[in-house]
Order: sequence, then C-alpha cells, then structure tokens
Amino acid sequence: MNGQETCVCPNDQCGKTFEHPLQLTVLCNDPVETYPACPYCMSRIENEEEREEREPQEDQELANETPIALKIKTALQKEQERETEEPEEPTAPKCTHDIGYLKKRPKGTSIPDECLVCPKMIQCLSG
Repeated sequence: MNGQETCVCPNDQCGKTFEHPLQLTVLCNDPVETYPACPYCMSRIENEEEREEREPQEDQELANETPIALKIKTALQKEQERETEEPEEPTAPKCTHDIGYLKKRPKGTSIPDECLVCPKMIQCLSG
C-alpha cells in the first residue's frame, strides 16, 4: 500500500479512513501473528485474497468485531469445548484431619492452609 491510497476501516462501528495501517502483532497467539490493522480500533485490514477465502456472512461478522472481541470469543469457545469434553472435578489436597478438627482446635491456633481449600471446611467448622 503506497502513501497515496486511503483505507477505510472494515469495522462498521469505526469506518474511519486512513493512509497508513498499523502493523499489529498479537503476542498471545501461538504462533505470534502480525497483520495490518486500523490505527483507530485495531480491526484487521485484509488483502483481497484473504477476503475472497471467507464466506460473505463471516466477512460481515468479523468486520463488526474488534480484535479483542475476537480473542474473547475464541477463548469462550475454547472454554466451552473443554467443558463439553470432560468435566473436571476440583481436587483438594488429601485431608490429614478428621471432620470437626477445625471446631475442636485450640483458640488462637491458625487454620492450616490445606483446610482453607478443603470442600468440607464448613462441615469441619460446625462438626
């Protein structure tokens, strides 16, 4: 893109014109990704080949989202995939005390760290 051409941001909410797009580097992706972006809203500016590869509906959806919104959307999708794969049960450290230990312990004695994350802490306090 030479200095004479102007670009229009594809994001409908921005829509600003500019001569020089930024080179945006996304370091949180693996592999690291660099692409031209709108200097106002950081939306991706695509070349003709990239635009033709996508379906028209996808093009409109992506144009309305900023890169941060896309990252959040991707992260949420990955989280949903993880949740549907295998629900992981939180694992607490093995309890070294009996239920009721926290209620019976001498006053002024600190609560052990493993008790603070124990799912049976309330039972143990009231026990």
